[in-house]
Amino acid sequence: QADRGSVSPENESTDAGQVTFLKHSIIPTNCKCFSCIIRKPWYSSSCDRKTAEDALLQSNKDGSFLVRNSSGQDAQQPYTLVVLYSGRVYNIPIRFLPATQQYALGREKKGEERFNSVSHIIENHQRNPLVLIDSQSNTKDSTKLCYPVKP
Repeated sequence: QADRGSVSPENESTDAGQVTFLKHSIIPTNCKCFSCIIRKPWYSSSCDRKTAEDALLQSNKDGSFLVRNSSGQDAQQPYTLVVLYSGRVYNIPIRFLPATQQYALGREKKGEERFNSVSHIIENHQRNPLVLIDSQSNTKDSTKLCYPVKP
């Protein structure tokens, strides 16, 4: 069940149940996954984009990854999956789909894969390759999520 009313110094919820402000990040309160992902070795709540990219580059292993709160402060895109492959860091938006209460990766596309939680996205791509698209050259690569990184 969603936590819609608890308030503490670190966690302020709106009564509408749409968003939770957590250390300057907006997370859907009906996101059952938040209480699960906060303990995951791949989740870094207070990590900014540069810190995430530096940590992955330092790991220097294809398939290194982490999930951070998105910098956009948007309930529709609460997280970003950050992946290292061939010396390049990919920042992939994790979108929340309110209509279905699910998550999807990247830009909206027809027939996209949807997941019930962020953890399910990670588990799926630890078993199945994730397609990585270079936004500048439009080339495609793929890798599995192999090495969780904590900055």
